[in-house]
Amino acid sequence: IQQIFVPEENQAKELKNKLDNGEDFESLAANYSKASQTTITIARGDKDQTYEEVAFNLGNDEISDVFADNNGYYILKCLNTYMESESEAKKKLPASEKLKDSMPSTLT
Repeated sequence: IQQIFVPEENQAKELKNKLDNGEDFESLAANYSKASQTTITIARGDKDQTYEEVAFNLGNDEISDVFADNNGYYILKCLNTYMESESEAKKKLPASEKLKDSMPSTLT
């Protein structure tokens, strides 16, 4: 997830308008976001409910609308969706199977 966090709703709406007009998310996040990190990986339970509802409903490269959370306003961009069902299935595999799945089938 890439995130832009700003304290003012008007500023968040201005940034969303720029995104809707084709400006680069990463650039805007770097220049305007007050978050300590603009690119993060999250799992369920890492963030507040509102943040997670927005984040986990985005598709790849999809940008959210402005939403309020944690004393400010966020805009999120999903970089890569999380395949929860596949991950949950792998959690149940024995450690040797997990290791085998992570190894390349050929070496060069």
